[in-house]
Amino acid sequence: MSEEQLNERDPDSDEAAPADPQLEELVAYLDGELASDAAALLEKQLASNQNLRSAADKLDRTWKMLDVMEDAAAGADFTTRTLDSIQILSSASAQTQEITSSSRDPFRNLAPAGLLLWGLAGFLGTTGGILASRLSATTGISDADAALLENLDLLQNYGDMRPLPDLEFLQQLHQIPLNPAQEQPE
Repeated sequence: MSEEQLNERDPDSDEAAPADPQLEELVAYLDGELASDAAALLEKQLASNQNLRSAADKLDRTWKMLDVMEDAAAGADFTTRTLDSIQILSSASAQTQEITSSSRDPFRNLAPAGLLLWGLAGFLGTTGGILASRLSATTGISDADAALLENLDLLQNYGDMRPLPDLEFLQQLHQIPLNPAQEQPE
């Protein structure tokens, strides 16, 4: 989408496109999937359009942050809580939209972005809580686990060990000097 097409869009129009081609193009560019000529055109647009550059920067930072995060399993009630939050935010957004539509507020189309940010904040908060609970769970080691950790070397090498033939063998082994300069007792 060219810069003129971006400027020609009516921010107050109630038409919602199924997918934003500019966003799809940014995603393809950041993933390195955009053809070189299309990438060069998008780079020119990024250089001249601060809003587009800001959107690309936010996407890039979000993906980098998500890449750093460890995979976490959501709890059983995560879906329910998330859907309830979306429903609450959606109803609040609808009320806000009704109020602002009469005043022709130019920022009313930012409500979906706010909803997305709230969802992302909920996901990150939940993930942080899961990670914190994992960390707190690993710091309290039971006595049985501590004993296993103390004998970890022995347990790891258990398969390589052989039984001793008898007590006489141990006595002979005890008589061998550790330092070769020492003499053997007679």
